Amino acid sequence: MITKIFFTMLVIIVVGMIFKSQNQGKAAATESQKAANEKPDKTASLAPKTVAYLLIGLLIVVSGVVGYFSWSDSNQVVTLRVINAGGTLSEYQAYRKDIRGREFT
Repeated sequence: MITKIFFTMLVIIVVGMIFKSQNQGKAAATESQKAANEKPDKTASLAPKTVAYLLIGLLIVVSGVVGYFSWSDSNQVVTLRVINAGGTLSEYQAYRKDIRGREFT
């Protein structure tokens, strides 16, 4: 649940940065039309793009790590002890992902 909130916040931040960099690009275009001899400063628009790419990369890495831990936890083998109505004990091994409440397959 927390990862969904972080993911949503990061998407909002990235979209905001993209819109901000587009607005800076439009402002630079109007300034270049006014002064044909001057070159627009591209370092100002480079920083938001770099940050956006870093955030996207971070999102991909975090998603991969969360997916790996989820997969690793669900594929863990656990030992189950079942006591039937007669009182005899049976032990089984199953993957954690196959256990649903009081049932397992």
